[in-house]
Amino acid sequence: MTVRVVLLAEGAGETGGDLTPPLAPGEVLAEGHRGPAHALVAQALARSWSIPVGAVLFEAPLRTVRGTVARGGELLDRGTLRRILSWARPTQRPDLVVVLIDADGELNRKARLNEFARDLPGARVIAVAVEEFEAWLLADEAALRAALDREIPAAPSPEELPPGAAKKKLNALCDGGNASSDRKPRRRQVRQTLCEQASLDALARACPSFKAFLEDLRAVPR
Repeated sequence: MTVRVVLLAEGAGETGGDLTPPLAPGEVLAEGHRGPAHALVAQALARSWSIPVGAVLFEAPLRTVRGTVARGGELLDRGTLRRILSWARPTQRPDLVVVLIDADGELNRKARLNEFARDLPGARVIAVAVEEFEAWLLADEAALRAALDREIPAAPSPEELPPGAAKKKLNALCDGGNASSDRKPRRRQVRQTLCEQASLDALARACPSFKAFLEDLRAVPR
């Protein structure tokens, strides 16, 4: 048994994989097409649905009117969001769509996007990280130390950081001691490792928004 999933996220820090040449909607994402957030969503879905991680099959999403994968603020636009959640045929529709976005200080972002898509068919979860995806990756300090292979200073609760601070903090931790040419692959490697190895329980304890994501996954009708 496999579960077909489409993940939509704001940028390369989440999805990260190489999408060149672009895949057609519905094509299966190979390992090189997947990024850190795919690994974390697979772990969370496996826990919430009591299935093996290997049963989670990611597929390429529908495109915007410009023929591109929706990124950043495009996911916050009502028309774009409805377009990329509307499959022409029920047989093409995945079993689940996860839309992963940052709160960026907007308290009602999750409710607003759910309202945009309220009448559309299909199972979906709008996941809003407070204030950004990187806050979730800072939540398990033991996993972070292991991924960085060094000690790190104690930090406040990641969801207490202002918008943008968690991303800057994680990048700074990744960049320490590395030449500028090595920083981008190092950042992705650390993110990928954290998404594969961080404790979901630790993330849920430190980040109420991640706990809400797990609860939303468990509540999806199957």
